[in-house]
Amino acid sequence: MRLGLVSDVHWMAEPPAMTAGWHGTGAELPGALDRLALAFDRFAERDVDLVVVAGDLAHHGDVGSLAQVLAACTRASAPVLVVAGNHDVDGDADRLARAHALAAAPGLSAGAVSLATAAGELRDGVRVAGVHVGETAGWFGARLRALPDPAAWGEQPLVLISHYPVLSLATAVSEEGFPYPGDLLDRRDLAGLLAARPAPTLVVGGHVHARATLADGPVLQLTGGALVEPPYECAVVDVDVPAPGRLAVRRECVRLREPDGLREPVLAPEREAWLFDGLQWRTINRGEGHEAEHRQDPDDARRQPAAT
Repeated sequence: MRLGLVSDVHWMAEPPAMTAGWHGTGAELPGALDRLALAFDRFAERDVDLVVVAGDLAHHGDVGSLAQVLAACTRASAPVLVVAGNHDVDGDADRLARAHALAAAPGLSAGAVSLATAAGELRDGVRVAGVHVGETAGWFGARLRALPDPAAWGEQPLVLISHYPVLSLATAVSEEGFPYPGDLLDRRDLAGLLAARPAPTLVVGGHVHARATLADGPVLQLTGGALVEPPYECAVVDVDVPAPGRLAVRRECVRLREPDGLREPVLAPEREAWLFDGLQWRTINRGEGHEAEHRQDPDDARRQPAAT
């Protein structure tokens, strides 16, 4: 199964020419939908089976902007699965659902664009599911709309779409000198459900506006760079089941705009490959000549003054 991953579009119906990015770089808001269309072109060239849009579709979370992004997703050559990020539901957990209904109205056909469900569906021996942010209170008060029921996933390998990291990246991002936008308040609950599964889980998402990878036990997490600011990228992720109890994952990041020459929030290589060997994840030709750290999920309470 081949996935196309994009996150943090941050579209505004009437965007300013430029605004300060979360990492101090320029965030090009007007070009967001153009880059989204370009990502879909790249996915079509790579013949992806499913496109994943991992939250923060609209900068202010207004229904009109959300509907425009969902309507733009009809350009994708494959079915599209979407989850809500914190910007999409600020103060109103139903915004994305209302926008989806609007985008399905005459003249804005949503086509094969769906909101991901917690139970998910089985694709090529892998279950694909998603969790939505459902509540925000201040910059660092986000919770999931609901914790998933792991019984619905069975014993198959799982791809879980989550806007927020499930394995905290607070330490890794902060040690690189970049601000960290906080974790879900119920992150540990979700991480515990995944750690207890007998099968491996691949988590794909965004929120951090940084490309990063972290593995812990049966969980591998690929966090995508933002569409709205450097590194301005999407990714193609191949997920295969080479044998029972095994899962192979390959990610190739695709830039959608030339670099600005500034230091970018990139903590993982552009190409990497991983294999779950039945006990843990290990790297295969990761591209940096070193093995990944298999460490416990860091508990970092540090917070920054704003959030993505």
